[in-house]
Amino acid sequence: MSKRDMYENWAEPVWASAKQIRGRYGITVPQIRRYAEEGLVRTALITRHGMKKGIRLFHVEDLEHLIEISIEEPRVTTPKQADPVDGEQQGKGAA
Repeated sequence: MSKRDMYENWAEPVWASAKQIRGRYGITVPQIRRYAEEGLVRTALITRHGMKKGIRLFHVEDLEHLIEISIEEPRVTTPKQADPVDGEQQGKGAA
Protein backbone atom coordinates (compact mmCIF):
# COMPACT_ATOMS: atom_id res chain seq x y z
CA MET A 1 0.00 0.00 0.00
CA SER A 2 1.44 3.35 -1.03
CA LYS A 3 1.44 6.43 1.19
CA ARG A 4 -1.10 8.04 -1.13
CA ASP A 5 -3.51 5.10 -0.71
CA MET A 6 -2.99 5.21 3.04
CA TYR A 7 -3.88 8.92 3.25
CA GLU A 8 -6.88 8.58 0.92
CA ASN A 9 -8.33 5.88 3.17
CA TRP A 10 -7.58 7.85 6.34
CA ALA A 11 -10.62 7.90 8.61
CA GLU A 12 -11.81 10.97 10.45
CA PRO A 13 -10.69 11.01 14.08
CA VAL A 14 -13.12 9.67 16.64
CA TRP A 15 -11.41 11.34 19.61
CA ALA A 16 -9.54 14.67 19.69
CA SER A 17 -7.87 16.94 22.22
CA ALA A 18 -9.41 20.28 23.14
CA LYS A 19 -6.66 22.04 21.18
CA GLN A 20 -7.47 20.04 18.04
CA ILE A 21 -11.18 20.75 18.43
CA ARG A 22 -10.45 24.46 18.91
CA GLY A 23 -8.49 24.51 15.66
CA ARG A 24 -11.00 22.49 13.67
CA TYR A 25 -14.35 23.80 14.93
CA GLY A 26 -13.49 27.08 16.66
CA ILE A 27 -15.10 26.01 19.95
CA THR A 28 -13.23 27.39 22.95
CA VAL A 29 -11.67 25.03 25.49
CA PRO A 30 -13.88 26.26 28.38
CA GLN A 31 -16.98 25.72 26.24
CA ILE A 32 -15.88 22.19 25.32
CA ARG A 33 -15.34 21.42 29.00
CA ARG A 34 -18.78 22.85 29.84
CA TYR A 35 -20.38 20.55 27.27
CA ALA A 36 -18.54 17.62 28.84
CA GLU A 37 -19.65 18.58 32.37
CA GLU A 38 -23.26 18.80 31.15
CA GLY A 39 -22.97 15.32 29.67
CA LEU A 40 -23.37 16.50 26.08
CA VAL A 41 -19.92 15.27 25.00
CA ARG A 42 -18.14 12.07 26.06
CA THR A 43 -14.57 12.36 27.30
CA ALA A 44 -11.68 10.04 28.08
CA LEU A 45 -8.61 10.76 30.19
CA ILE A 46 -5.47 8.98 29.03
CA THR A 47 -2.60 8.77 31.52
CA ARG A 48 0.54 6.72 31.90
CA HIS A 49 0.62 4.26 34.75
CA GLY A 50 1.42 6.05 38.00
CA MET A 51 1.14 9.54 36.49
CA LYS A 52 -1.31 12.16 37.72
CA LYS A 53 -1.47 14.21 34.55
CA GLY A 54 -2.61 13.02 31.18
CA ILE A 55 -4.52 14.19 28.16
CA ARG A 56 -8.27 14.59 28.01
CA LEU A 57 -9.85 13.57 24.73
CA PHE A 58 -13.33 14.52 23.53
CA HIS A 59 -15.62 12.48 21.29
CA VAL A 60 -15.72 14.23 17.90
CA GLU A 61 -19.06 12.75 16.76
CA ASP A 62 -20.75 14.05 19.92
CA LEU A 63 -19.51 17.57 19.12
CA GLU A 64 -20.58 17.31 15.49
CA HIS A 65 -24.02 16.13 16.59
CA LEU A 66 -24.26 19.05 19.01
CA ILE A 67 -23.35 21.46 16.20
CA GLU A 68 -25.91 19.91 13.84
CA ILE A 69 -28.79 20.16 16.30
CA SER A 70 -27.80 23.73 17.17
CA ILE A 71 -28.06 24.94 13.59
CA GLU A 72 -31.35 26.73 13.08
CA GLU A 73 -33.47 25.81 10.13
CA PRO A 74 -33.90 28.70 7.67
CA ARG A 75 -37.19 30.52 8.07
CA VAL A 76 -39.62 30.29 5.20
CA THR A 77 -40.90 33.72 4.30
CA THR A 78 -43.60 34.74 1.89
CA PRO A 79 -42.84 37.33 -0.77
CA LYS A 80 -43.68 40.84 0.32
CA GLN A 81 -47.01 41.85 -1.12
CA ALA A 82 -47.67 45.37 -2.32
CA ASP A 83 -49.56 47.57 0.08
CA PRO A 84 -53.09 48.12 -1.36
CA VAL A 85 -52.86 51.84 -0.65
CA ASP A 86 -49.56 52.18 -2.51
CA GLY A 87 -50.88 50.04 -5.37
CA GLU A 88 -53.99 52.20 -5.75
CA GLN A 89 -51.93 55.38 -5.74
CA GLN A 90 -49.56 54.02 -8.36
CA GLY A 91 -52.50 52.92 -10.52
CA LYS A 92 -54.19 56.33 -10.31
CA GLY A 93 -51.05 58.17 -11.25
CA ALA A 94 -50.55 56.02 -14.35
CA ALA A 95 -54.11 56.54 -15.64
